[in-house]
Amino acid sequence: MKEGNATIAPERDTLADLVARCLQFGNADVFALGAQLSIKRLGEIAGYAFMMGDADGKPAASAVTLILPPAGGRTSEDMVAEVEDGLSRAWRQFDEDDERTAPFVANARKNLRIEQMENFEAVVLVARLARAEDREFLVVGEASLYRHPDAKLPTIEPCSVEDVWCAHLHRLMLGAEATAQKTGSYVALDIAEYFPSRATNMDLLQSAGDVGLVSSDFTPRMSHDEVLGHVGALYDAAARGDVGAALAAIGKEDRMSELQNWMLRLVVHDRAGLRDQVHAMLDGFREVAADFDVRTLVSVARIAAENDRDDMAQALLEQALPDLRSETDLEQAAHAAHKTGRQPLVEAVREKLRRLHRGSELLRLDDASAAARDGDYATAAALLAGATDEANRERAKMFYILAEGVASHDFETPTALARALCQQLPERASSIQYELIRSLERCGRRSDALELLLSGDIVWTENWFSIAAGLVGRALVADPQIVTEDVMRMLLGICIEHLSQHPDDALARMSIADLLDSTRVGSVGIALLAFTAINGASFSLVIEPEPKQSARLDDISRVSAILERILLWLAEQGDGVIITGRHHIPAEVLKENPDAVLDGLLRLADHFAPDASDETDATLMNHLAAAAVAVAPSAADADRDLAVIRGVALKLGLGGRPQHARDLAEQVLQLAGDRPERRRKALTTFADIYGRLGHTREALLTLAAAMALPMPQGLHEVWTEQTLLLRLARDVGLTDQALKLIGRLRLAIAEAGSPGGYDHRLNTLEILAQDQKRRYGDKDAWSAEELLRAATANASAILDTGDEVLPITFMIKQLSDEAVEKSIAVPAETLKLLDKLIDRLAPAHRTLITAIARRPDLASVAAFTGPIQASRYNEDASYDLRLARVMSRRLARAAVADGDPGAFAYAVETLATQGIGSRNSKGEVVAATRVLSDQKGALLAAVSIAAYGLPVVGMVLDEQGLMTMTVSTDGTAESLAVARDTFDPSSLPAWRERYPYWYSDPKLDEPGFRASTERIGLPSLPERALIVSGDMTNVPPNVLRVDGLLAGENRVIATTPSLGWLQSSLMNARVGNGSAAAWIPVVESEAGTDVLELLRDEISDVLDGSSIRLDTTTRSPMALSGADLAIIGAHGGLAEPNRYFRSLSDDRDEPADLRLLNDALRGSRIALLFVCSGGRLDRHPESGGLVGIPNRLLDLGLDAVVAPAWPIPFNAPRPWLRAFLSEWYRGAPAIDACASANQAVAKASSHDLRRSLAMTLHGNPFITFR
Repeated sequence: MKEGNATIAPERDTLADLVARCLQFGNADVFALGAQLSIKRLGEIAGYAFMMGDADGKPAASAVTLILPPAGGRTSEDMVAEVEDGLSRAWRQFDEDDERTAPFVANARKNLRIEQMENFEAVVLVARLARAEDREFLVVGEASLYRHPDAKLPTIEPCSVEDVWCAHLHRLMLGAEATAQKTGSYVALDIAEYFPSRATNMDLLQSAGDVGLVSSDFTPRMSHDEVLGHVGALYDAAARGDVGAALAAIGKEDRMSELQNWMLRLVVHDRAGLRDQVHAMLDGFREVAADFDVRTLVSVARIAAENDRDDMAQALLEQALPDLRSETDLEQAAHAAHKTGRQPLVEAVREKLRRLHRGSELLRLDDASAAARDGDYATAAALLAGATDEANRERAKMFYILAEGVASHDFETPTALARALCQQLPERASSIQYELIRSLERCGRRSDALELLLSGDIVWTENWFSIAAGLVGRALVADPQIVTEDVMRMLLGICIEHLSQHPDDALARMSIADLLDSTRVGSVGIALLAFTAINGASFSLVIEPEPKQSARLDDISRVSAILERILLWLAEQGDGVIITGRHHIPAEVLKENPDAVLDGLLRLADHFAPDASDETDATLMNHLAAAAVAVAPSAADADRDLAVIRGVALKLGLGGRPQHARDLAEQVLQLAGDRPERRRKALTTFADIYGRLGHTREALLTLAAAMALPMPQGLHEVWTEQTLLLRLARDVGLTDQALKLIGRLRLAIAEAGSPGGYDHRLNTLEILAQDQKRRYGDKDAWSAEELLRAATANASAILDTGDEVLPITFMIKQLSDEAVEKSIAVPAETLKLLDKLIDRLAPAHRTLITAIARRPDLASVAAFTGPIQASRYNEDASYDLRLARVMSRRLARAAVADGDPGAFAYAVETLATQGIGSRNSKGEVVAATRVLSDQKGALLAAVSIAAYGLPVVGMVLDEQGLMTMTVSTDGTAESLAVARDTFDPSSLPAWRERYPYWYSDPKLDEPGFRASTERIGLPSLPERALIVSGDMTNVPPNVLRVDGLLAGENRVIATTPSLGWLQSSLMNARVGNGSAAAWIPVVESEAGTDVLELLRDEISDVLDGSSIRLDTTTRSPMALSGADLAIIGAHGGLAEPNRYFRSLSDDRDEPADLRLLNDALRGSRIALLFVCSGGRLDRHPESGGLVGIPNRLLDLGLDAVVAPAWPIPFNAPRPWLRAFLSEWYRGAPAIDACASANQAVAKASSHDLRRSLAMTLHGNPFITFR
């Protein structure tokens, strides 16, 4: 259409009118009529083209060609069907739909040339247009998605989606016009968009030669720039913390749709860091997801991934991916996929992006990064040399010098090489050092890598600690002797110094704390942390005289009114939203002495006991913290807000809200500020909260960081730090050091001439430490009678001072109950005193004391345990139930005596593994059903599970021995205390010293094997049984002695993490797809006799017989991705000789990347692990939870894991796997397939118990092939 590049925006013109008016051979036009029915519209345009001709009936066009866009998730057949519908629509615009319609469509379809592009490369499209015939009518679909290498993106910020497609369309328009003029053809570019609303973009399109612009009368409610301005203002407000103002602005803008406003609210909450609100919105997203377009789904997926909702992010991306076609959308999806860290998802998005947009800049950058990961720096440099931005071109220079450096002799002295390269590109120093460390590790020079890491040249950021933890962790598996104590001390020292300056660097803290976990380094880690903290406190204690007493409120009852006034002011400042730390109330508005207000807030926090089931109480505690932070800057003691937050967090932790307490602890570090004194107090406060919640490693680490800062001199600060340290030392078993710290602190307080009030607190701490020594069997510890006398005397002093009575009440209750248990008389004075102490407690704390009684009832234990807040991360659930587990063992003993199956089942469930997720119907792994919230829930769950035909056997172990309960298939339940001649608890410590690991010892004969559990048995066990027992899980059920035999010899047994987990797995009822895959990381040796080579050779034909593909690449287990049944063969490593599964590795001790393994198995239902010790579960020394790869895999969403609890020989899997697959594919439940496989091994090995009893099923025993 040659009208001076005119724009047609008809009010009443039909599409037929537009086509008729625009058709002019030798020219091109753009049709901007929106995305709706765009493929059908192509057929309609083609239909009109066939109708056009001269008066003699000669067709206007010599040919009509429709160039379909790439299918990109659609099918070509469906797209052609839409085109045919469009042809029909063209006919119906002029005549009724009658018997003539079909012939017209058939004839048009016969003559219509349909081609389909393979990708959205504009150069390829233009080349096709250049081959057009004279007077050929070409219709191009989705033209706005094509990308041209010569397009020039605008330099304005931000560069929007519209800016991008307009820049590329402009180049395509010029190319289309040039080809049309040259060939005498006509090109209609249907862009499947409306024209841009930004004026500069419209100007750009109008500048494209004489190409005509045809649009509908669509007008957006807001212009592009108005939208950008509105959204930008909201984002800026959220980033500043002005969340209330941002939310109010969203509500006032009525030109945005409800769905747009929902998305804006989500982004505002995300930008403001309001995690709970983000999670609440994400939880409700499924209800509105169907109304959102795919671009929004990708945006929500990105936010979900950033907020640890990776399953949701993956589900949204997988939902959106089939309909994503534009380069921008696919690149955004790739960014979101990268945030999940899930390699199969990343590859799926990249594959589609590569297929449709081979020239994508993101692909170039990703390919460069992949080359660098492989050490191919020359390729990485070449790829980045053509990058569009300066930063990546600078990276290309870095990779060039790395390629030269690594290939040179200078690589023999890597630290010197690093220094030389960093001098060439100082701004890239950190990246150069990282790449050299990875290069050293790739070629097996881990010792040199550690030397470079600890050379002193690294400028440490939090990311470096993650890198360091990964390097050291892999070295512990591959070459443990190079990870010396000096290496660990140096790394720990660097982290401590870093945290003292950057308290809120959570990644640094968690990376080193995780590295020092028992599952990585055994007991060495916690010992190193403890002695580092103790040595950091070895300075001489000098306490200055107490300053003048801080101002106090004349009437504590006034706190409520003052608090209300503060909150109203904060809400007003925040437009109805209170963000802690955002606003500080001026003294003239407060109209009170700020120090007196802080004192009042602290006293209220100290004396208030929140009810875990009352949200109002939780809100009040939040308000106390927010008010304290708002008031503190005006106070003389500007750090008193930290004490208030500490008091609030401790009460929340004890009151059933441990996650809330952890959140407050993290908030303290965000509020640490720049002053070293405040940073020290903040780190100590964090350590105190985390320490009381059981997170000992992080508590010791942050306390050590606090002690690296200027030493406190006031009594309160010294007292807080020293008592925290001695409690942590006591908790990790260093009771002698704890007692020394008590004596040291007692002396320092006396020398300072400080007022009284501290003696009874020190006495309480000393009594607790002595009790710990007694429980460890220390001969120098006080006796139970001495402890009770000391506690009684100390309690009287505490009552007189009016101090906190809960700790001493707890102590006396425990000691007096123990005395009764041992038939020792408790003095009447002590019992009276205990009644007085309990009367002084708040109601919530009285419930706690009742629940920890010697023989508690179900109601008391459930009142404490049931309301415990769910943890944000599943691994924290075990920490939160530490005290509940103590109560539950006592509850079980009372339940046996009283014949109460409901109470016993509740105890079993509390002691089972809580916090393991289960994959729901939406594909997201979520917390399993929490049956502990209902007193009857555990027993009801056991009865419902047993009704599937498998009796449920629960076990509980305490100091007196083992207790069991069997829930039969008919719902009856019977509990009993096992006689000591059948199960002697004193036999367990000796068994755990050697077993289960030493069941693999070839020198262990059959009598020795059987004798190992001589007094570790059961009086009876059903022939088929599901065992639930947190206390006994580390004893493989197959080796328990029953009726003179080992249980696995003549019984079918499985274990499960918890009743609630299994109930969730059964309710979700995932159906298998029949797929299976196997992975064995084989490193080919010259002789071909390495263990994994032999294992491969043993089972290859078994796998072939079931058409199961076997992948033997060492780098990645991605071949397992999507397999319903995953089979893995690898070496397994332990952190200690007989404790804590640590890693999988190949025959060269190269560790498998467990993150990649996790990614590969997320879609699986069942995993078979031929991995040494892969089936063992050990009790974590901090959390008390059970750790091991079976629970880890179940938490990824699997339903069952079958693995050996000890190392097995390479030839054991062959008969086992053959029998298992036979039964599995026959439709047998997993428990029966596993039992048949064990029996097959027994027959094949002449009943070698080391082989036939090794494999155990953990999880859902009922799953089947389909």
